[in-house]
Amino acid sequence: MLFFDVMDTLVVDPFYTVMPQFFGLSFNELLAATHSPAWVDFELGVLEEEQFLDSFFSDRRPVDGPGLRAALRDAYCWVDGMQPVVEALQGEGHELHCFSNYPQWHTIIEDKCGLSKCGLQWTAVSCLPHMKARKPDAAAYAAAAKAAGAQDDDVSSLWMTGGRTSMLRVRADGTACILPMLLHLWRSFGPGVCAASDAVPWLMHCFIDTHRVVPHSRL
Repeated sequence: MLFFDVMDTLVVDPFYTVMPQFFGLSFNELLAATHSPAWVDFELGVLEEEQFLDSFFSDRRPVDGPGLRAALRDAYCWVDGMQPVVEALQGEGHELHCFSNYPQWHTIIEDKCGLSKCGLQWTAVSCLPHMKARKPDAAAYAAAAKAAGAQDDDVSSLWMTGGRTSMLRVRADGTACILPMLLHLWRSFGPGVCAASDAVPWLMHCFIDTHRVVPHSRL
C-alpha cells in the first residue's frame, strides 16, 4: 500500500508560478495580498469555492473564478518521469492512494491528468468529509490509513512525499514517510528496477523496518 503526495510529487503545482501570473503579481506580492487562513479553510473543506474566492484577497477584491480554474487546469500536468513510475507500480499490483492537502480542485487534476487511470485512488484529500485534516497533523495520517483500510501493523504502507520538511515532521509524529525514491530509481536505473518485484519490499525494509531517514543530499 503506497500513499502519494500529489502536488509537485505526482502533478506540477501551479501555485508558485501560474497563480501569481494570473493575477499579474509576483509570488511574494501574491502572498502579501492574500488572506492565508482562507486557503487552509478551503483545503479543509470548511469553505466552498465561492466563499474561498470572496475571501482570497485581504482587501476582498473580486476574483475571476472560471478564469482561475481554467488557468490551473491548463497548468496541471504530471511531474516529469512520475507517470511511468506509477504505471509500473500499478502493473505490479500495488495499491496506490493519493494523500494531499488540497481543496475540491483535485477534481480538476483528475479530469486533466487522469491519475485514477494509473490506479491511484483519491483516498485522502484534506477537503474530503472523512479527512478534515491536513499534513503534518497526525490526525491526517490516521484518517488516511483508516480510509485506505490499512491496519496499524501494516508495515507495507509507505508515505511518498516530495518535501524533506514534511518527511521530518511526519517522523516526529511517529509515522513513516520517505522521499520519492522510486523516481530516483527510475531516473538512475530505468523502469526495470522500479517494476522489479523486490523494489518496494527493499524500500520498505530501508525506510519502515529500520526507521531511517535519508537526507535529500543522498538521493
